[in-house]
Amino acid sequence: MPIITFKLSDEFFQGYEVVLDMDYFESNEEICEQITQTLKTHLELHKFEILLAKLKDKVFHIHDEEFGNILLKSQTDVVWVCSHH
Repeated sequence: MPIITFKLSDEFFQGYEVVLDMDYFESNEEICEQITQTLKTHLELHKFEILLAKLKDKVFHIHDEEFGNILLKSQTDVVWVCSHH
């Protein structure tokens, strides 16, 4: 399965990228959970306390992309992930 780049479209986290091996995911929801967890880990590591508080209110989602279509993307493609407040 492919290695895919996911990029956030968000007021506070715009442009944050995560590269994921799709062998470990079975749904868009699992992808979004991993992106959130990875971002949280980076923010904790670097002590971005205000941004951590902002992250608590975010629910990231992928729209206009079915999970099956994501699996067919090439490594050079980017899948955009946006948020609800």
